[in-house]
Amino acid sequence: MTFAEIRFCTAAELAAALRKRRISAVEVARASLDLLGKLGPKYNAVAALTTERALDEAKRADVAIAKKQGGPLTGIPYGAKDL
Repeated sequence: MTFAEIRFCTAAELAAALRKRRISAVEVARASLDLLGKLGPKYNAVAALTTERALDEAKRADVAIAKKQGGPLTGIPYGAKDL
């Protein structure tokens, strides 16, 4: 699955692809980080981009998925915005 394809998938589609091992959580994280890098400054999307933390968490998610552990959204990146 390409970065462009990942970008337009729903969370449910990404979760299914992760479980079937068609993509990795690291690939999904990299695609998300790439998009945030391009659009984030324009839209003030995030206050601080924690790239290394996101990739470390994605690696842990891949391990959990391989062991058939974790919840239905394990490996799906999300951002929580302060209000």
